[in-house]
Amino acid sequence: MRDSLVVTGAALEEAATRIDALAVDLARADEDAGAAENALGEAPEAAPMRHAVSRFASTWSLRRESLHGTLASLSGALRQIDGALDEADSSLARAASPSTAAGHRGHAGAR
Repeated sequence: MRDSLVVTGAALEEAATRIDALAVDLARADEDAGAAENALGEAPEAAPMRHAVSRFASTWSLRRESLHGTLASLSGALRQIDGALDEADSSLARAASPSTAAGHRGHAGAR
């Protein structure tokens, strides 16, 4: 007997919501890097650390933006899959409905 894959709409929505939350956390990372840089103050002895934090924040910002876009695409794709599965389920239910089948038989017999 083969294993079955079961995907529920709730599971897809939960995954999309978690991915959205991760994207929000990534957006906050810029604010956190700026706060860290500001916390170092203006003292001359803190300049090397400020520079390192600033350089890291700039490099990470580019990667974070790319990752944020990827996460947004993934979240959207999960929601599209959920919608497509709902539509397929509804379509199959309509096709299998006894009232639909009787209607088609009745219509064919009337010709």
